Amino acid sequence: MFKALLAALTFLSVVSQPIATNCDTNSVFKVDQISIEYEIPPINSTLSVAYTVPEVIQDGTAKFTCTLNGIPVLNEQKPLCQDTTCPIAAGFHNDSNPFETALTSGTLSCTTKWLAADGSTLRCIKIVETS
Repeated sequence: MFKALLAALTFLSVVSQPIATNCDTNSVFKVDQISIEYEIPPINSTLSVAYTVPEVIQDGTAKFTCTLNGIPVLNEQKPLCQDTTCPIAAGFHNDSNPFETALTSGTLSCTTKWLAADGSTLRCIKIVETS
């Protein structure tokens, strides 16, 4: 699911530890915890997200956007189930995804938003890195 985000994060070089946040506290999925296990570049870091799904999700859309110093560098949309196992079962989930940090300078801000078939936000995670 985070392949587009992973590719975009490859742009930074000297980087401070990335910060991950829940960018939609009213989303359908209740995000309980977000953390990053940071490794100094070029080693992969790991994003972990613990969240609760209230009902089974059969399909939807995943949107990925990134800006570097405020300039859009990625804007991608694909079926949610392309990179995520569907259906997404109701209950507690704890996902971990590797991502690369750092190969240029500036602030890279990337958002991954999962949308239900009706357009409602299922989950939204934002990662910001500054170098």
